[in-house]
Amino acid sequence: ECVNEATETYRQEVARRGLAFEVQVEPGAMLNLNRQALHTVLGNLVRNAVKFSQAGGSVTVRGRSHGAEVVVEVEDACGGLPAGAGAELFEPFVQRGADRSGLGVGLAIARQAIEAHGGTVELRNRPGHGCVFTVRLPAAHRDRGT
Repeated sequence: ECVNEATETYRQEVARRGLAFEVQVEPGAMLNLNRQALHTVLGNLVRNAVKFSQAGGSVTVRGRSHGAEVVVEVEDACGGLPAGAGAELFEPFVQRGADRSGLGVGLAIARQAIEAHGGTVELRNRPGHGCVFTVRLPAAHRDRGT
């Protein structure tokens, strides 16, 4: 539910840019992260994916439980990064690409929020295709009344 809410904001921009947009979230995956923090993290990742994906490409958001964690992936169609690039994108005020409409702090904020909640974020470069940002956070445990 929260992932759908966080991604809904970008549907008009996705349509305007001619991108395919898909959200695949496993039902029942629960996080130990407040709703506003999750909106901020997903918002920054999805905004960048939409902003840097090439026209006609796609943005996919996936979420699933994996053992004691929840994994959320945001995949874009930016064309990939130059060899060796990537880690610096999580530093404040670093930007890649011609579109400099932001401040370059979104990924730094997302990483800080994720790490503050015991999680990690990583970037997988897919040269010629795009990037996949993978967030791993501790899963919330439902009280089973035992």
